[in-house]
Amino acid sequence: MAKSREIIQLHVGQAGVQMASACWELYCLEHGIYPDGKFCDCTIYDDCSAFFSCDRTGQCVPRVLLLDLEPSVVDEIRIGTYRELFHPGSLLTGAEDAASNFGRGHYRLGQTMIEPVMDRVRRLCEPCSSLQGFLMFHSVGGGTGAGLGTLLLERLAEDYGKASRMEFNIFPSPKVSPVIVEPYNAILASHVAMEHSDCTFVLDNEALYDVCDRSLNVPEPTYTNLNRLVAQAVSCVTASLRFTGAINVDLLEFQTNLVPFPRIHYPLVTYVPLVPGATARHEQPTTAQLTYACFEPANQLVRCDPRTGRYMSCCLLYRGRIAPIEINRTLHELRTNRTAQFVDWCPTGFKIGINYQPPIAVPGADLARTDLACCMLSNNTAIRTAWTRVADKYQRMYDRKAFFYHYLDEVTLAVMPLARGFCTASLSSDRLAGCAFNPLLLVVERSGWVLSRQNCGETVDPTAFDEPAILYYDLAEPDHLYTVAFVEEPDHRNPNADDAAGHYLRWLVVNVPESSLTSGMRYMDGDTIVDYLSPALRPAGEDDGGDADGQPTRYAFYLYEQVYGTVYPPTPSTRAHFDLDGWISTIYPAAALCGPVASIGFGSDRQ
Repeated sequence: MAKSREIIQLHVGQAGVQMASACWELYCLEHGIYPDGKFCDCTIYDDCSAFFSCDRTGQCVPRVLLLDLEPSVVDEIRIGTYRELFHPGSLLTGAEDAASNFGRGHYRLGQTMIEPVMDRVRRLCEPCSSLQGFLMFHSVGGGTGAGLGTLLLERLAEDYGKASRMEFNIFPSPKVSPVIVEPYNAILASHVAMEHSDCTFVLDNEALYDVCDRSLNVPEPTYTNLNRLVAQAVSCVTASLRFTGAINVDLLEFQTNLVPFPRIHYPLVTYVPLVPGATARHEQPTTAQLTYACFEPANQLVRCDPRTGRYMSCCLLYRGRIAPIEINRTLHELRTNRTAQFVDWCPTGFKIGINYQPPIAVPGADLARTDLACCMLSNNTAIRTAWTRVADKYQRMYDRKAFFYHYLDEVTLAVMPLARGFCTASLSSDRLAGCAFNPLLLVVERSGWVLSRQNCGETVDPTAFDEPAILYYDLAEPDHLYTVAFVEEPDHRNPNADDAAGHYLRWLVVNVPESSLTSGMRYMDGDTIVDYLSPALRPAGEDDGGDADGQPTRYAFYLYEQVYGTVYPPTPSTRAHFDLDGWISTIYPAAALCGPVASIGFGSDRQ
């Protein structure tokens, strides 16, 4: 067999590090490696160079990086059973945690730790002869996993753009939610990661709890029980990267077969059979039973019902001695019975992987060892229900500005509503693909108001529109200047009128000069909008604001007037009569920056 291409695993935050304990415990059992990194049985050994670097003495070191902003969870690895397995330099910790705050993990504390982390990543990549990609494990509901994890994804995309980047994400659960601000962290993290992750496998704790309780007879599972269940699914996904088989699948094939469009990269994960140890001798499922069980909602590792959606793609990964003809016969029955409903706007089908290495159970674990196993990865529109749950909780908290004081010093306030709209617009509809769209569709419902858009110097004449009601925004894209123009006079469509000078436009300008949003915001001196927005938007310690040239910087909000091509500088007198408070309260909900999901849509006419 050809030498495997290397894969580096990254475990970030408490959830990620705890998953590392379960995953690498299982990897070592499957490859016959002792906790000290030595081979215990060469007959079990298959080429493990994808996940381990092995020297001539037989010492194996995982290609892994475990990091957390506080040391307690990583310290359990340092003193645990597998303390001699991991390279000491692969266990990185900070001095304080992120306090379940995305902003602390991504900006304040993350910025101080990211360089040592990237230095260690480079050291892991240097010995690789053919780096295939990265697998990241983290929770998007916490501060470190969401904040530092997404920051690391950004840097990986920048430094290793050609390598695949895939995630196993623990999403906030409908009922099992230990942190009240999980919806904030999840939306902000997903907003950042969406552009930098190639494929994200979604899991949630409530579905894992239900599986342990219902199928494995563990009524009160611990995180160890949950993580060992996740480890079995991850092992099945990665088995073809580590062992020989009739039909193996690599990371690039996952991305190619599961992701029809770049932003629709959130497959569901299903693992079968879920057999407890007490009944293992009496329950050995057949290939057909395994395949049909993959389509049951009870076996999903995220809380959603795939029967309510349609499949865009489906990948079935089998382990054990399975004949391809049996799989083909079962899939033919599935198509005939229409058990799986596929979309009609893209090519669909089943991607099959067969690996001859049977699954191995951890001694004393809840899941019994079986001769056959299957993990299904499916891109299904039903995932929108998981996103809708998080987005609805986010919106309810955001409307009340609940716990905002935790975030004001860490995250630019303007990013909060934009992130929610970005994620929801990308994932909240069956019309997920087939049309090009910008993340936010802003709808102005107030009659008589005209919209204009200025982008890189090109300005659309607002008088050219008969019924302009829609403006597309893409605030995530750097180096663009976007403007919104409102005309108050009813005679605004006549630019040649004698009183044309009295017809002026009021603009809200949002400038994103760089891709990073970490710098402070500044505002123009003497601008009344500064006084209005300063409690929420002005960073601490900045009193005057404004650049020397008077140009807006990152997310700077201000108003100025334009009289048919002539731009006048803002002065207090020209805006004294302007009801800023009423303007803000009227336009923001109408523009869907703080509005309901229904006002966020898709533009099929945008090509």
